[in-house]
This record gives sequence, structure tokens and C-alpha cells, in this order.
Amino acid sequence: TIPVGAKYARFSTFDADYPAGTDLDVFVYKAGTTTLLGSSTGGSAEEEVNLPQPAGGAVDVYVDLYAGANEQQVKLNHWELQQAETNLTVTPASQQVTVAGRTSVTANWTGLTVGTRYLGQLQFSDGADGSGNTILRVDS
Repeated sequence: TIPVGAKYARFSTFDADYPAGTDLDVFVYKAGTTTLLGSSTGGSAEEEVNLPQPAGGAVDVYVDLYAGANEQQVKLNHWELQQAETNLTVTPASQQVTVAGRTSVTANWTGLTVGTRYLGQLQFSDGADGSGNTILRVDS
């Protein structure tokens, strides 16, 4: 179930969790319907379905073992971004930018558990009416 008000949801599988040659596919549907919300059907076990600004509510997630060893356990990773956390800092905190220009920032987290995958959202603004965000994944 994706909480109402979630800013972002992601469902993922990773090659590193499976033997070489494993091919998975991921499908996300609105629960109890045939309404496909997203799918990922690449040629490996590295699959990812992203739902920006999801409506919230129950979903049905299917992971299809398209190719690979029979009867292996499937590990589905999922995240729902909801509220702002304070353990992410960005350096520099502000800077001048130009339209279509490039810039760099450094993101640092504190308090992460080693061996865990995390998902975060970095929001930015021009201080007026323009804003945006970037989704960040950290494998600690």
C-alpha cells in the first residue's frame, strides 16, 4: 500500500541479488484491477518501476522470473518517499546557476545502516516560483 500523500514510490530488483543470467520483469497494477501503473522488462534482473506523485492506495506488484534458476527467492525492494528528513545535507547549500548550464553539488547522508539501500529526494528552488527535484539512491 502506497500511503496517501507520498511524493514518490519505487519498486526495484537488482542484478547483485541473483545469479548471473537471471532475467526478471516487474509489473505494478492498481490493486484488484488491470490498470497498469508501470512496468520494467529489461533483459536482466536490474528492474525499476517509478511512480512520481502516486495517488496512494493499494497496488499489486508482480515479479516475473522470465529466465534463470527455477524456484529461487525473489527480493523486491520498495520505497515510498513521504516527509522531509534532515539527515541529508548538500554542499554548497545555494549557488548561482544559468539556464541550460551545468553545476555540481555534493550530497551527504548521516545515520545510514551499512548494507542497506536507500532512496531520497533532493528538492531545489530558484527562490521564486521555479522548483524541481532529483531522486537519489544510496547503497550503503
